Amino acid sequence: MKFVNRFLVSLIFVPVMLLIFHLGGVYMYAFLGILALMMLHELRDNYSKKGFDIPVTMLIFGLLVYVSIQLPMEYLVLTVFTGLIITSGNYLFKNQADKSFKKLSVTWFSIFYIAIPLSLLMSMRSIATEQIDGRVIAIALLIVIWITDTMAYVTGMLLGKRKGIIKISPNKSVEGYIGGLFFALIGSAGMVLYFDALDSNFIWMLALSGGLAGQFGDLFESMLKRDLEVKDSSGILMEHGGILDRFDSLLFAAPALYILLKFMRYF
Repeated sequence: MKFVNRFLVSLIFVPVMLLIFHLGGVYMYAFLGILALMMLHELRDNYSKKGFDIPVTMLIFGLLVYVSIQLPMEYLVLTVFTGLIITSGNYLFKNQADKSFKKLSVTWFSIFYIAIPLSLLMSMRSIATEQIDGRVIAIALLIVIWITDTMAYVTGMLLGKRKGIIKISPNKSVEGYIGGLFFALIGSAGMVLYFDALDSNFIWMLALSGGLAGQFGDLFESMLKRDLEVKDSSGILMEHGGILDRFDSLLFAAPALYILLKFMRYF
């Protein structure tokens, strides 16, 4: 039943996501900005339940960091520097020293964890050269992540015996992780065969980013939720959890592929 529910949610999300990634431009820019705000709100809400009351300025500077990465570097430096002064000054001038450094750490960790990866994803989607097409790359990554997530779940459900190797996610098995990575490789090869704009290097680049980094992103969020003592980042998607639960893999996969593209001198 859980698999059926996952499939039904995907049936709604997949066409919408593919359309937005295909359109790119202002549509994807606005969509990712909204996602950033929603995920930051989920983290802020969960941290407040742990006694870390984070000011709403976290959302404001999170969005500003997301936007400034698309601009020349000095705008990002200015945003972060100004943000650090304002967020630290909030505690300094109100004489709220208790947990102030921890709250600042939570604030800027959350911003960097969410805003930077989503902005890099937008930058990657915007690439348009004679060598590569950012639209195709972004869509292919999204599909490989979905394949990895689905097949890791199916493989773990059917073949999973060695569970609890990673304590923060005790229900996930070694077989599931290996199955996810294996099918990520198969899916990446399929993307290269389907899209003429992707050369053979994308077989291993998509598999590493979507299959390996993506699964690490899922484990990272599990560690975060374990620390926050919550099962899901929120209940906005009912039994399917929150926005962060649905996009945790993308937050690691997108920067990984961006770095690989840079390393391989595609742009």
